[in-house]
Amino acid sequence: MTIDLIPESVKKFWNEWIIQSFLILSFSLQMFLVIFAPFRKKTSNKWISFLIWSGYLLAEWAATFAIGLIFRSQGDNDSAFADAGSLMAFWSSFLLLHLGGPDTITAFALADNVLWVRHLLGLVVHLSAAVYVFLCALPKDKLMVPTILMLIAGVIKYLERVRALFLASLDKLQESDEPRQHRTLRSQIALSTKRVPLEEEKLIWTSYNYFKVFQGLIVDLYLAWSKRRQSRKFFRSTTAEYALRVILTELNFMYEVLYTKVVVVRSKLGYLLRAISFSIVICALALFVRVEKHRFHHVDVLVTYILLFGAAALEVTSLLMLIFSEWTLVSILKRIEHRNMIKERKSDSVLDHYFSRLDHYFSRILSCVLSLKKPTWSKHGIGPDDVKYEFGTRVVFRRWSESISGCNLISYSMSQRPARKIRKSCWGCSSLFTVPLPRRLLFCFPKVKFDCWIFIGKCIQCLGLGHILDKMAYASENPFDKELWDFIFSELKRKSSFVHQPEQIRIISDARGCWVLDRESEDCSSKLKPYVQNFEFGKSLLAWHVATELFYNTDSSNDGSSSSSSASAGLNKQREFSKALSDYMLYLMLMQPTMTSAVRGNFSRMFDETVADAKKGRPPKGERESQRPYESYLTVIDKDPTEVERESKRLLEDSPLVEVYENKAVSALWDAQQLARELKKLVREDRWRIMSRVWVEMMSYAAIHCRAAAHAQALSKGGELLSLVWMLLAHLGIGERFEPSEYYDYYDSFFIV
Repeated sequence: MTIDLIPESVKKFWNEWIIQSFLILSFSLQMFLVIFAPFRKKTSNKWISFLIWSGYLLAEWAATFAIGLIFRSQGDNDSAFADAGSLMAFWSSFLLLHLGGPDTITAFALADNVLWVRHLLGLVVHLSAAVYVFLCALPKDKLMVPTILMLIAGVIKYLERVRALFLASLDKLQESDEPRQHRTLRSQIALSTKRVPLEEEKLIWTSYNYFKVFQGLIVDLYLAWSKRRQSRKFFRSTTAEYALRVILTELNFMYEVLYTKVVVVRSKLGYLLRAISFSIVICALALFVRVEKHRFHHVDVLVTYILLFGAAALEVTSLLMLIFSEWTLVSILKRIEHRNMIKERKSDSVLDHYFSRLDHYFSRILSCVLSLKKPTWSKHGIGPDDVKYEFGTRVVFRRWSESISGCNLISYSMSQRPARKIRKSCWGCSSLFTVPLPRRLLFCFPKVKFDCWIFIGKCIQCLGLGHILDKMAYASENPFDKELWDFIFSELKRKSSFVHQPEQIRIISDARGCWVLDRESEDCSSKLKPYVQNFEFGKSLLAWHVATELFYNTDSSNDGSSSSSSASAGLNKQREFSKALSDYMLYLMLMQPTMTSAVRGNFSRMFDETVADAKKGRPPKGERESQRPYESYLTVIDKDPTEVERESKRLLEDSPLVEVYENKAVSALWDAQQLARELKKLVREDRWRIMSRVWVEMMSYAAIHCRAAAHAQALSKGGELLSLVWMLLAHLGIGERFEPSEYYDYYDSFFIV
C-alpha cells in the first residue's frame, strides 16, 4: 500500500491554478519593488534590506518559473490549460515585461552590474520560450495583436535592464570620458549661481555638476588638478550644512546611476522607448476589452485584467517618479542654460519665449516638491547650553539613513547591549524593527530555557552567520547629530588649508593621528604619538577606542572643571563626539570588514585577544562569563551604566602588569591602559579636544584608504558617514586620486583661499 503524502486537493490546485498564482505573485513582487526598493538607500535597517533582497530575487525567479510552466503546458491536450492557449501566449509576454524589472532597482549589489551578459542571455532564452508559446497558439489565437504588442513592450523593458546593467558596470564607467568633458566646472557653477534663483535649483544644479566630475572616483580615476582647485574653493567658502546637502544629493545621483535605470531612461532614445511601451500597454488593454471572452474561464480573464491594469499602473507610477526627480530638474536647467546662452547671441522667437516660460514654471514646481527632501533637524536637550540637533527627516524624503552606527568593546566583553536612542516614529507609526526579531520571539516564549537559544546561536555560528548575530546584539544605531557633522567639517576644512601641493596632500592623507598631535605641545606630542605611529592601524584604533571608553564612562560630564556653563557644554560636545566616532570606527572595523579591508589587517584576532584580556581580573558572575559573545546573543542584557562604569574604573585604575597578558603583541588592552594614563595627565579640556581630533583624523584615514567600490556598495545599504567624509575630503582636495598638473607650483604660489 502506497502512501500519498500530497493531498489530492493540493494536486488539483497545482494543476489548475498554479500558473495564475505565479502570475499574480510576479505582479505583486513588481509592485513591491517599485514602491519599496528606494527605501534601501533611506534606511540601514537589516530587516528591510533583507525583504528588498528577497523580493529582488523572487521577482526574477517567479517570472522565470511561470514562463517554464506555460512552456511545459504546451502540447498537453489533456491539460486544464488546453483551452487557454491564446491567454498563455499573452501571459508569457507579460512575464517578459516583469523580467525587465522596475525602474527603481536593476541591481541589488554592485557585483550584479557585471552580470549584464547573463541577463542578455536570459532575454534570448525567455524570448524564445515566449515566441514558441505564441506560435503554438497562433492557428486559433484571438489575441494575436495584443500578444505581439506586449512582446515588443517586454523586449523593450528587458533591453532597458540589460543596458542599465551594462552602463553601470565598473569597466564601462572606467571607459567613460564624461568626467573629462566637464573641464569648465567653475564657470558652469558660477553661471548657475547667477541664473538659478531658487535655493533648491541651485543646490541640485551644483550637486549635479560636481557629480559629473567626481563620479570618476568610483572607478579609481584620477581627477585633474584644476578640478581640485575649483571644488576646494567652493567647499571652503560654504557652510557645513550646505556642504552636507550637496554631498548627499551628489551621492544620490551616484546611487541612481549604479542601481537604477536612470541612465537608460534619461536619454532621447529612452524617452521614446518609454512612450512606446506605455502606449503599447494601453493599446493592449483596449484590444483585450473588445475581444470575445466567453471561451475563457472567468478567473483567467480576471487575472489578465489585473496584469493589464497593473502594468498600466506601474507605468504611470514610474512616469511620476521620473518626472518628480532631480534628473528632470537638471534637464530643465540645462535647457534654460542653453537658451540663455543663445539669447546672448540672438533674440528669442515667440515659440522659444513660450517654452522658456514653461520651463521656468515647471522648474519652480519641481523645486517645491524636491525641497521636501531638505534635511530637517529635531531639537533635543536638557538645557539652553546643552542642545542637540539630530536628523529628523521623514523616511520617504530621506537621501540616506541619517544614522550613525556604533559598537563598544567594553559592553561587548560584558555581553551587554549598548544603549540605543530610539528614532521617532515615521508617519505616526512606531518602528516594527526597533527590537531585534529573535528577542521579540523570546518575549513571547518566556519559559524557553536559555540553553535552547544558546544551541541555536552555536548552530548559526557554525553556518558562518555569527557576524550577523553580533550586528543585531551589539551594534547600536543612533540618529546623526548635526553638531558632529559641523565639527567634522570644521576639522577637515582646517586641514585643507595646509594642502597646496601633492607632497602635502600625501602627508595629510596618510596621517592617522600624528598630524593632529604634531600641533600640540612637544611634551604632549612625544608621549601620545607612539600610540599612533608605532602600531598598525587596527591596534592603534583599538587602543584609542578603549582609552576613550574608559574616560567617557568615568569622566563626569558636569564635574565643574569648566569655568562657565557654555564652556562646559562645548567640552561635553567634544566628549560626545569622541564617543560617537570611537564607537563608529570600531563598528566599521568589526562589522563592516569590506569597507575597511585596506586598513584592517589582523583586526579580528586583535579584537578577540583584547576582549579576552578585558575579562581577566573581573569578578566572576556566573554562567554568563563563560559564554562566547555569539552564545549569549539571546541572553544579552541591556546596558547597565553602573556596571560599565565600575568596569571602566577597574581597567583605568588597576596597574597593568605585562605578565597578565599572554598576547601583548596582539592584544591592545595593555597599550590602551598606558595611553589612558598619559591622557589622564592632561587637563580635561585638552584631553577631549585631542581625542576628538584624533578620531576625526583616524576616520579620514579610513575613508581615503577604503576601496571606492565599498563606498559605492554602501549607498545601497542606507549609506555610511565614512562615505560622506570620503566625498568631503575629495572636494576639499585631500586624497590620493588627483593627478598633478605641471603648472601647479606656479599656480598655487598665487592661489589664496
